[in-house]
Amino acid sequence: VCITACCKSNLLCVRLLEKQQNDEYIKMLDKTNSLGKNSMQLEKLPNTGDLVITDYEDKTLCRARIFHVINEHNIIVKFIDIGPLQTKELKQLRKFPDDLPKTENFIRAIKLFQVPDFKLNSEAVNLLDNYIRHSTEMKMFCFNKEKEPEYILKENCTNENINELILKFNGKGDSLILDCKTHERSECSSIDKQNEKVAEDSSGAPSRTQNDLDAYKNEEAASNGLILTSNSSTVISQNTKSVNESLPSEVELESSVVFAKDIQWDVLPNEEYVNVYVADNSLLKDGIVSCINLKKLTTVKQFNQAFDDFARTMSETYIPRTSEICLALNEEDRKWYRAEFMERLNNERASLKFIDLGCIKDVQMQNIRKYPKDLMQPCHTSTCMIAGLSTPLDEKIISDLQKLFPLKGKTILDRVEAGPDAKMNLIHVDFTEVL
Repeated sequence: VCITACCKSNLLCVRLLEKQQNDEYIKMLDKTNSLGKNSMQLEKLPNTGDLVITDYEDKTLCRARIFHVINEHNIIVKFIDIGPLQTKELKQLRKFPDDLPKTENFIRAIKLFQVPDFKLNSEAVNLLDNYIRHSTEMKMFCFNKEKEPEYILKENCTNENINELILKFNGKGDSLILDCKTHERSECSSIDKQNEKVAEDSSGAPSRTQNDLDAYKNEEAASNGLILTSNSSTVISQNTKSVNESLPSEVELESSVVFAKDIQWDVLPNEEYVNVYVADNSLLKDGIVSCINLKKLTTVKQFNQAFDDFARTMSETYIPRTSEICLALNEEDRKWYRAEFMERLNNERASLKFIDLGCIKDVQMQNIRKYPKDLMQPCHTSTCMIAGLSTPLDEKIISDLQKLFPLKGKTILDRVEAGPDAKMNLIHVDFTEVL
């Protein structure tokens, strides 16, 4: 592999250098730049998750996904084929060409094995920038495969351990960062100790305020991670918030939390013959299936990709409250999705409902991150109750229904009606063949 970007001291973006994939990568860059030149400039603000074309450091046009929209002068994008975040203006964004692949992804974010999250000084920045600019070939070794994978990188020629080289800079001086809005150098300083004081109860145990402030500081530390971009010695801060800002009050912390009731639910339309994508069929025994309107499927995939991209930039575990929306790692496909926190089962695992997948799963506590309110999006996955069934169903009927509602497949609903609450629909289908 070679490094394409440095998000934080322990989080890098890499791409494979295997010949076929490397050739495809170069072709993608050439095709993007060629088609992008003929693309029209965007006229209105895009939505989070939208795909666009915009220029990179060397003015090459690249694929990018909208990460966060503040206003027409501050639109944060993530470069799909390189990895870093940058702030752009509306006038710098172009329409995504129809002939350009939307899903092909060459970049992979990896967490470095036994490397903590710390501020990189200028010497460390120069070291990593040298690897990035020269596309230095490296070997990648995976650890902790059964949990969240972590990696060791070794330079091919010298066999130097990159993890160990980075560790040498831990605690050595302040980090030079470049604000992504002003592009002016400034020094990172620690958060004022006075703002780190929190209340403790009479027993000396941390109070709820303590936990909230700890969670905030974890998020703040992650959000101030560095982005070292490919083909440039520029270091970009992931957000424009100063690390010297005072910690928020408990009221402000409460307002930054998103609960299930805060999510807008865009369920299926009350129509006949609705084409849907079956997101989950694990509850067919109860006559329930989770569906997404086919017209909204592309939007859902874009949002899910944005959630996954964001979660991979965060390394700190977060403990949500009951019914709070968080980001959680789905152990099946190793991607991050939105989830509603149901209950904590023990010190290591919790029960969560993946709202965009429509299923409930047990997740390791270490694989939970705070949901960013800035990425608030409606949920297009509807819990559908199948009309005309007497539950519980026997295994034969369940097996037949699985053919009618194939997991991650498509089907047509004869009629859709409003359900008992805003998250649900009552659906009618022809069971003639099944029964």
